Amino acid sequence: MSEKKQLPIRPLGHGKPVTRRDLLGQGLISGGAMVLAPSLLGSIYSQTAQGQESIAAACETDSGPAGGTAAIVIELAGGGNIAGANVFVGGRGGQRDRLPSYQTIGGPATPTSMQYGLLWNSSSQMLAGINSVLTDQATKDKVKGILYCSISNDDLETNLYLPSHHLVHAGAMGKIAKLAGMVGKPGGTRSNTGFREPGLSPVVINSPNDVRSIVDRHKIALTLNDDAMNRILRTSANMGIDSLCKISRRSLSEQMAAICGCRYEKSYKLATEFSADNLDPTKDANINTIFGGGNGSAEACISKLVISGNAGVGVILKNGYDYHDGTRTTGDAKDREAGVTIGQIIAYAATQNRPVSIMIITDGGVSSDDSGAWTADSGVRSAALQISYHPAGVKTVDGKDPQVGAYKNDSTVDASVNAISNSPPSLALAFTANYLALNGDEGKLQTLFGDNAISQKLQEYLVYKKS
Repeated sequence: MSEKKQLPIRPLGHGKPVTRRDLLGQGLISGGAMVLAPSLLGSIYSQTAQGQESIAAACETDSGPAGGTAAIVIELAGGGNIAGANVFVGGRGGQRDRLPSYQTIGGPATPTSMQYGLLWNSSSQMLAGINSVLTDQATKDKVKGILYCSISNDDLETNLYLPSHHLVHAGAMGKIAKLAGMVGKPGGTRSNTGFREPGLSPVVINSPNDVRSIVDRHKIALTLNDDAMNRILRTSANMGIDSLCKISRRSLSEQMAAICGCRYEKSYKLATEFSADNLDPTKDANINTIFGGGNGSAEACISKLVISGNAGVGVILKNGYDYHDGTRTTGDAKDREAGVTIGQIIAYAATQNRPVSIMIITDGGVSSDDSGAWTADSGVRSAALQISYHPAGVKTVDGKDPQVGAYKNDSTVDASVNAISNSPPSLALAFTANYLALNGDEGKLQTLFGDNAISQKLQEYLVYKKS
């Protein structure tokens, strides 16, 4: 008896199903599940699409980290101290242009020797935290920082200084996700961003389970856009049941290649190279050494995703920086915690031979009394920090002071120095300009973001240059 040829799936009285609507209408999917090939086609309908194109949007698209520099943003929620008790700050002449008094920003202040391209307060606990992790002098020598003197509003989520969408638009495009954050808000953290990359929303990462879920094959297909899915469905609608069943038993990358006949072997390596185990930070020996054995913290998860190139931009939210409780103890502990995280990110990047730029922002600032104890919020004493590592060493503009902007003699931000002094959106662009400069791409800022205050006087804001 000869084998009967299996005809394509085509319900009577209807044409070929080629879209989601067709498949719903013809009963090939029901209640969010496909009746055939559940490992791929069923997963397309397993839940509502999230809008984040975690992998490649279509067969023609390759994704991966552009520019080569990993980007991580750390938000210190509550308005912690950056300039003063931690990074030494000066007037319009730069860091060494001493202010008459530092009492209201954590003084008395005594600058240490230059470390990481910056002058630090000798009692800085942020610096102590970094140095508790970075003990290899060769690695330390490859790190340079920038201090930005910029006012931000106290304890508000409406500060528009968050550069996460800017950095994605500038080319930080991970192999799996463009943006990974700890909060499901658009920028990946509690604060907002003044620039929005169309269609971009974060993959929320707080634990190894969140990382593993990225490569769950029942979620992978959700990352495809309509054109890619319809292309798959048009092909699969002309296949017989036997063929679809055989395909469903293959690996994900093999399924995509068989159905699409295109380069899914490259963009869908999730079944092999990008397996859940490979992405899991608790199974990474370097992560365990640097962050602590079996570490499943959000910081470790996001650091691994971004520095491995699987996420383009990572955003880490650290709470508890509204520490004006009349003591120095709480603030010092929180500043040291931030420093440890910065050091861990750099140390891990060094093990991967991967450059990374870390941007530290905080909503507002804090003032101190004569003893140096933190007593009140003070957004006019705010600042931001960018610390970058490159395996070949971070290079800076010859003779350029690492301080952008200035403080006044009364130990508050000089709001009239430049565009970032009193403009959080301009601060986000200044971060981005220096991120681009690490790869020699600073000239692209105006093309990417249109005419803006930073591009108009670009050299004024650039500290980094191509490494």
